[in-house]
Amino acid sequence: MRLLLLATLFVCGVVPFASAGRFVCYFPNWAIQRQEPWQFGVENVDTKLCTHLVYAFADLDDSTLQITPNNPAVDIDQEFYHKFTGLKSQNPKLKTMLSIGGWVDSNINDKYSRMVSTSENIQTFVDSVLRMLSDYGFDGLDVDWEYPRTDADKIGFSNLLAALKKAFAPYNYVLSAAVSPLPADLGFDIPAIEVSVDFINLMTYDLHGPWEPETADHHAPLRKRSWETADNNVEYSVDYWIKNGLSANKINLGLPLYGHSWKLSSDVAVPPAPASGAGTPGPFTNVEGYMGYFEICLAVQNEGWQVVQDPDQLTGPYALSNTNVVNWIGFDDVAMLTTKSNFILSRGLGGAMVWEISLDDFRGSCGAGVNPLLTTISRIVVA
Repeated sequence: MRLLLLATLFVCGVVPFASAGRFVCYFPNWAIQRQEPWQFGVENVDTKLCTHLVYAFADLDDSTLQITPNNPAVDIDQEFYHKFTGLKSQNPKLKTMLSIGGWVDSNINDKYSRMVSTSENIQTFVDSVLRMLSDYGFDGLDVDWEYPRTDADKIGFSNLLAALKKAFAPYNYVLSAAVSPLPADLGFDIPAIEVSVDFINLMTYDLHGPWEPETADHHAPLRKRSWETADNNVEYSVDYWIKNGLSANKINLGLPLYGHSWKLSSDVAVPPAPASGAGTPGPFTNVEGYMGYFEICLAVQNEGWQVVQDPDQLTGPYALSNTNVVNWIGFDDVAMLTTKSNFILSRGLGGAMVWEISLDDFRGSCGAGVNPLLTTISRIVVA
């Protein structure tokens, strides 16, 4: 049937896009600490949706400059590392990776800069990574240093990836890097990255947020809108990385399973909307200006939040609370993630990446099934 369908499409002059094939999904080790019923642990992972699962995060030890567990009580004592890599027993094709860094650990001090500053420090780090991956059965490492910024960092980051690539070769470990969507002022030597990594995870989200307190706007617009003066969108980011030396098939497009929110300061809701700071925290994620998709869909379902779609599909929808001070939140829903997944195929990208899997409606509480966002992406990108 599939061959007959493809033959029919070609006869009719329609050339179907090939599936990208790669779907990288981050798993957070902190979501187990949420209040029930929205705690999320290893047992909540659906192993059939993603091709690569990435455990977030490990840290860089400030004194030894070696990789170290972020939360030993969870990672080691509760055996999350072993349980996580053990998910391969449910899906032998699944790759389970460990990510080091993230925003918090990357910005504690200059330890990442110090680690890449000498070949000796890099080798110390690489040796510690090899031990960690072997001890717990991980299939590779994702380097999420946010971000190398100086010329020295730029050289050091490239040297680090080259050293990891060489060390990983005998073990067939996977090497990836999570990178900024708009790297013009950051320390990335894109051709050097191209040579070393198996793929990159392009973090095409957080392009706007409550750190811009006076304007409510979508944090992951697909394309430039008519009123914008800056190129601050997903399409521009993809074009930038490709034009500057990265193969399209090494790019996993970052897709958010969360939204950023503001308190509106006027009756205007169409972005860019006047605002007066971060929106109310989600009841379970508990971060100002931030809500997981499951919190958004529950607010729409149970609290009467109004959803407004973008008819041009340049962005996902936004939702408005029915409170006196209106909370405004922009997010990607099934329709927008369908559009972005098809964009991945149309541009010949390697796949998709999501931040992060505990934020989907993994309990199926909003009427669209279990993990509606992850399922939508997987059906298009992987199938």
